[in-house]
Amino acid sequence: MWTLQFALLSGQEVTVQAEPEETIDNVLNKAQEALNVLIVSVVSSSGTLLDITRSLEDEGVQDGDRLLCVVDRPDPACQWHSKSLIFAALREDGGLVVWGGSSCCEVPNHLRNVQTVCTNSGAIAAITEGKVVTWGDPEVGGDSSAVEHLLVDVRCVCPSSYAFAALKNDGSVVCWGCASAGGDCFAVQDQLHDVCQLSGATWAFTAVKNDGSAVTWGDERKGGDSSAVQEQLVNVKSVCASSWSFAALRHDGHVITWGVDKKGGDSRSVQSQLYNVLQLRSTSWAFAALRSDGCIITWGDAQHGGDGGQVQSQLKSICQICACADAFAALDRRGSVVSWGALPSISLHDVQRLSASSLAFAALKKDGTVTAWGDRSKGGDISRVRSELVNVQQICGSSWAFAALLGDRTVISWGDPEHGGNSSQVQERLKDVVELFA
Repeated sequence: MWTLQFALLSGQEVTVQAEPEETIDNVLNKAQEALNVLIVSVVSSSGTLLDITRSLEDEGVQDGDRLLCVVDRPDPACQWHSKSLIFAALREDGGLVVWGGSSCCEVPNHLRNVQTVCTNSGAIAAITEGKVVTWGDPEVGGDSSAVEHLLVDVRCVCPSSYAFAALKNDGSVVCWGCASAGGDCFAVQDQLHDVCQLSGATWAFTAVKNDGSAVTWGDERKGGDSSAVQEQLVNVKSVCASSWSFAALRHDGHVITWGVDKKGGDSRSVQSQLYNVLQLRSTSWAFAALRSDGCIITWGDAQHGGDGGQVQSQLKSICQICACADAFAALDRRGSVVSWGALPSISLHDVQRLSASSLAFAALKKDGTVTAWGDRSKGGDISRVRSELVNVQQICGSSWAFAALLGDRTVISWGDPEHGGNSSQVQERLKDVVELFA
């Protein structure tokens, strides 16, 4: 029996015992459970990325070695419902190029040095030097003039489908947009201090505070009222939103839910299985929880991914869960993909990352090419651009389309041509792009 050290960049380490002939994938599962983080891959003491399909001894690992774990990177586009029809491309010079939504395509002339962008169903919020600039449909957040004086020293902006909430560096929160969708937080304003994280559903928001408590507002029938579970909302680590419900992941690995019962707000049927959870993802009306042992637990509307029983035996060593409106897709460390829900299943290999529109998935493969499936009109058909999708670095999904950032820092889009799938009108400006948003 060998003894190995598995380390994170944070400095956290754990000792794992394994047989020399064990596959690295199997040993990583042990390390993942002990470290309580989602491990994607592992690097040897000499800096070599190890092949997880091979045994420890075949990869040259030796007894007593210290291995560095590569953990899952945050995915800011993990909630499909808050996406719009709009794409925004951030250029190296800090400029922004927008297409796909008629009310948002005209970028304000004074906009400079953009750091990040947030979109909802019809508006855009851009952070530049700590300030927020908005445009688009004024009813859903495109007009922030009423709170403009408060939108300074902003850390990040979070969307619901019809409003925005800005988290400031002092831990306070500023909201605007449709009042019934969370754009008015007056009723809980005195509680919105020391906030460290925001999550937006279609009609509501949840704020996580530094003390691990949570505050909700918006439509009380669709996630804006967490009073029934408030006593359980302690030591909260993160919150995931479906359309009408929320799921809070606590630091102890347990999950607390609220909102519309049949749309993911009631997890009592699987509550005994919701332990040691590392990651939560949502479709419109269902949730999936990835545990440290690699199991995925689902609940909510079965037709929208709430029943993953038929593929449970295939869900091994998962490193990413991706969701569209009515289906989930899971990527394992070997690069294979399993999907369930309303979209047809697909067998894929050699995949490195998944993205979603509302009704389709796109897989970025290890060779830099792309495969897509689902609703052909919403990005599931890449035949028009297949030959151009080479050396792809990032895929971004809006509601009805996809955009890919290539190695030469240009952009290719596909899907509904009227709603982001055709970027020809701005193609000349899509150069020196560093990041895509939707």
